[in-house]
Amino acid sequence: MKNLNEVLIEGVEATLDGEYEKAVTVFTEALKVYKDNHVIYYNLGIVFINMGKYAEASEVLEKALALNNEDPDIWTEAAYAWQLMENREKAVLYYSKALEKAEDKSVILNNIGTIYFSDGNYSEAKKYFLNALEENTDYTEARQNLALANTFLDIIR
Repeated sequence: MKNLNEVLIEGVEATLDGEYEKAVTVFTEALKVYKDNHVIYYNLGIVFINMGKYAEASEVLEKALALNNEDPDIWTEAAYAWQLMENREKAVLYYSKALEKAEDKSVILNNIGTIYFSDGNYSEAKKYFLNALEENTDYTEARQNLALANTFLDIIR
C-alpha cells in the first residue's frame, strides 16, 4: 500500500480527471489501511457528490465528521450533499456549523443564500448574498446572485 500522501494525490487526481470509479476504488482501498482518516472520507464524499450519489456522499461525510468535526470544509461538503438531496433544513444547519469554524465564510454564506433563493425567499437570500460580499468584495458569484435576488424582489413588488 502506498503512503497516505500518495493515496490522496492519486485519488484526487482521478477525481479531477473525472475518473470517479477509480477514485472510489483508491479511497475505499485506502480506508482498509487508514481506517480513521477523515481526509480520505472527505475526499470520498466529494467523489460521490460528483457521481450524483448524494446519499453515499452524506454517509461518508458523516464518518469524516465523526473523526473531525472541527473542519469547516467537511461541514460544507456535508451541507452541500444535503442541499443536493433537497433537505434544506439539514443543509442550513450544516452550513451554520461550517460558519462557526470557517475563516473565509463567503462561499458558505452564498450557499445558504442559494437555498433561500431556491425556496423563493428572495429577501432572506439577499441578506446572505450581501453578507458573502462583505466577507469577500470580489466574490463574483455572490454579486451575480445578489443581482438576481434583487431582480426577483423588484418583480414581486
